[in-house]
Amino acid sequence: MSCGAIGDTPTVKEACTGSCEVRDGADGCTLDPCACTSTGDFCGDTLPRNCGYDPKAIYTCLSNGTIAQEKQACPSPQVCSLATTGPICTPQECLCSDNSTLCGSAHPPSCNLLGNSLYSCTSGNLPKATTDCRPGTCSGDKCIDKCACQVAGELVSEILNCYDNSCRKPWVATTDTLDLLLRYVLRRLIHHVATTTRLL
Repeated sequence: MSCGAIGDTPTVKEACTGSCEVRDGADGCTLDPCACTSTGDFCGDTLPRNCGYDPKAIYTCLSNGTIAQEKQACPSPQVCSLATTGPICTPQECLCSDNSTLCGSAHPPSCNLLGNSLYSCTSGNLPKATTDCRPGTCSGDKCIDKCACQVAGELVSEILNCYDNSCRKPWVATTDTLDLLLRYVLRRLIHHVATTTRLL
């Protein structure tokens, strides 16, 4: 409460979420151990423990010192996890089980990850995309060039425009190359006809 002058009616200066503490000088609110210390959205398991917050729900803190309000309860069996855009509800199986690097295809389909990209995993968190392996492929924990040998002793497919384990650009016909090709064919045809005539 605040008093402007002797005889005035006290007015509310601050509503304490915890208790009001008598101090030397001006009294003040004690810090509520369950109150927000920053603003934004949070998973319940990142808020102070023993405060009754649901670890599988998303909470929002409007200001410091206030009690976090539940914003969204994640439907079972989903859990709350921190993504790059903030807390989201996600299937339990999409959380990383260890610290590793894996292709998106190694994770369950329900995670909707890109199968041809590498993801970095930190135990208990969502996978984070690190590398797009295209035009090659993602295999195990690394990107493989499309012209690299996939299996020892196996030839690289010419369909991929690969030759001698290296990549080459697809041949594109131009006016000049077609003209040279036509001239070469005509010369070979004339030579063939001349040779055949002499033999007759």
